[in-house]
Amino acid sequence: MEPRYLPESSNLGCCKTYPLIRLDKERRANNFRRANNELFVEKRTTQLRDIRKGEREILAASKEIDFFALLQRNTSMLRFESSGIHQWGVFSGCKFKTGDPLVEYTGELIRNSIAEIRQIQYEHEGNNGSYIFRIDDDTCIDATRKGGIARFLNHSCDPNCDTDIILINKIPHVIISAIRDIEPLEELTYDYRLPHESKKKAITCLCGSPKCKKYLNYSEDYAKTLNYSIEKVFTKNITKDIEEEEFNDSGESEESPFFDET
Repeated sequence: MEPRYLPESSNLGCCKTYPLIRLDKERRANNFRRANNELFVEKRTTQLRDIRKGEREILAASKEIDFFALLQRNTSMLRFESSGIHQWGVFSGCKFKTGDPLVEYTGELIRNSIAEIRQIQYEHEGNNGSYIFRIDDDTCIDATRKGGIARFLNHSCDPNCDTDIILINKIPHVIISAIRDIEPLEELTYDYRLPHESKKKAITCLCGSPKCKKYLNYSEDYAKTLNYSIEKVFTKNITKDIEEEEFNDSGESEESPFFDET
């Protein structure tokens, strides 16, 4: 609302004791212009903020487009051939630099509970070569029957690639990128990072690297740590049982001392 009156300046600290005087037209016009200018600046600032936000979104979208264009081009340069590590493998058709995105691990995005059921089903069908990539505790990518060339990348204890998980529109994407320079016709490998299991279920590693760990899902150091933990818990339980038996033998009798049958 346009201000019409202004109290006189007072040194007494109380303006209510003074009458209000009417502003002249010039001062009212100045106040009106100042209010309009402030409103214009505020609107302009909001508009600029929205424009910059839109520019950032366009820039991010263009970066995503450029990224996936580069990824698609690099994927087209890969070759699918027989491998010296295990059955089939993926080989580079040109030289790649460190950090280059090479291929996306594609397949069906499913829950972990469904992945466990499918794993049992695949083993029952005699298909031990299932291609299930675990993203986290809740989500997996099953590329066994619907997947791309990335599922044929073999494991290596000294790999030249690694996996990165990125979110686009809240949907996870697994990107396999080079962690060192890769020469033409070199096989692409990455560390599967399978969870540790008992030695009976150990999968032998065939990577042939000088840094080979012999197994994909078993480690002697991890087994020693696990056995030590189990032995420690077992010993603690036995000690507790022995102490309870000694206490019962020494502190309790068959007849209660507080009850007299006479």
